[in-house]
Amino acid sequence: MTANRIAAIIALLALAALPARAHEAGLGHQDVKSGPDAVYRVAEHGKWGFINVKGEFVIQPAFEAADDFNEGLARVMVGGKWGYIDAKGKTAIDPNYSDAGDFAEGLAPVEVDGKWGYIDPKGEVMIKPQFFLKGAKEAAGEFTEGLALVATGNRWGYVDKTGRLVIPAQFSEATPFSEGLAAVVMGNPTARRWGYIDAAGKPVIQPGYEEACPFSQGLACMKKDGKWGFIDKKGKMALAAEYDFAHFFREGLAAVERSGKWGFIDPSGQAVIEPQFKMGFSFSEGLALVQIGENYGFIDKTGKVVIDPQPDFVAGFSGALAPTTRVAGCEEDGVIKLEVKTAYVDKTGKRVWQSEGYDLDVQEAKSEPAR
Repeated sequence: MTANRIAAIIALLALAALPARAHEAGLGHQDVKSGPDAVYRVAEHGKWGFINVKGEFVIQPAFEAADDFNEGLARVMVGGKWGYIDAKGKTAIDPNYSDAGDFAEGLAPVEVDGKWGYIDPKGEVMIKPQFFLKGAKEAAGEFTEGLALVATGNRWGYVDKTGRLVIPAQFSEATPFSEGLAAVVMGNPTARRWGYIDAAGKPVIQPGYEEACPFSQGLACMKKDGKWGFIDKKGKMALAAEYDFAHFFREGLAAVERSGKWGFIDPSGQAVIEPQFKMGFSFSEGLALVQIGENYGFIDKTGKVVIDPQPDFVAGFSGALAPTTRVAGCEEDGVIKLEVKTAYVDKTGKRVWQSEGYDLDVQEAKSEPAR
């Protein structure tokens, strides 16, 4: 029983590092690293810093938390507050925020006294903090295609860069815009049926889907009657809902699951890589993460394994490198003790950087006896 609990906790930690499944992922805001000057965030001795593609520190670990660079700035935590640094590690915006998001299209969402607004790269307030969501912490997203998802009370809407609520807060669930459309839950929130609106807030595809993804390469994956398929921008079924699960199209292919096996299809529905993997994820930088047995490796677009499977939990490539996580655990006096090691590998599978590891104790909650 103890071994099963440890395995479950390890799996949860590992999945947090893996690419989001199709219905959880937004395509409008992506962190893509390229070129010799690309940097990657890493943790060492409980502090965060940044390395280059060679695994050399370019910004020494000094922050309590950090996120990737976007538009030249990275958000970091100092003294329990969020601020932003530039590519040299110098403070660009003082850490004054309870929470913050990444820069996108020139603005970043920040939280001040429980309400969210937007700042520019100089730290100037461009949209005053005013957005909040009852019962949740985050109430504003990054801008995509000129609009940002924001909450007022218990509903979501969209603002433009002047702060004008161009699409009133009326949706119980919503996603960022991608390729001119956004997936939203319309009508009765209990029924939870997804449809799509345009940038004017006009319904373009009527609600009728149990799950819905952002549009990518002209198609969106959606779930209908318990199965996944793909629709076009007119709401026409482009690929029949016959898959157990599906990811969005990226680099011309989409990962789909059929009868417990994952493979890859092209936009016509043709199987380019036959279903054979325990799990599959979207292509990035010409490679896709797949699970073979209990291990993870990478394939190319012919289905050939180019990085051999390994027990580390690996996320997808962003530029030249991909992050990995290795977790081992045991139980002592009712406390599950985990050792977590992170690393980055290049496209040959070689480790270019590896942490010295850190310890994480998980105190299990004691369940009350059934009544």
